[in-house]
Amino acid sequence: AMAGVLVWLATASPVYDEGVDSVLGAWLRLGLGVALLVLAGWKWRKAARTSDPRPPAWMASLQSADVRKSATLGAVLAGGNPKNLLLTVAAAGAVAEFGLPISTELLVMLGYVVLASVAVAAPVMVSVALGDRATPMLNRWQAFLDAHSTSLMVGILVLIGGLLAVQGLTTLT
Repeated sequence: AMAGVLVWLATASPVYDEGVDSVLGAWLRLGLGVALLVLAGWKWRKAARTSDPRPPAWMASLQSADVRKSATLGAVLAGGNPKNLLLTVAAAGAVAEFGLPISTELLVMLGYVVLASVAVAAPVMVSVALGDRATPMLNRWQAFLDAHSTSLMVGILVLIGGLLAVQGLTTLT
């Protein structure tokens, strides 16, 4: 829903004029890129100060959460997470930039939502498909993510933030 609203707002705004790069759009890309790079730096520095690689207690409590609590927490974290919001704004801006019909833009953003949800949907689908046999595999996935989540997140933020910042700077020069 957030992605659809952001595409609609970006399309309706003067920032993107039928595929032509505008100065305002370039500044927005540059600002979003810098914000993502700052967020990556903050996450990296925070991880360097913490020697305990275990997830926070609230995240560990999810192991015993019921479906309603898990769904509620997932919705709150997806919509209220600044990282997710910045990435979704960047995606909506990129889609709006092409000047596609709104129905096509919404389909592209639906694809974005599906791809962005793979990390959450994959364990659920594996668990449903394999039942109790999925537990060892899911435990290995969790151990990997516990050990490498900061590096993965920082890498993604740097990649997307750098790309947006370079696109913004290129348009401005």
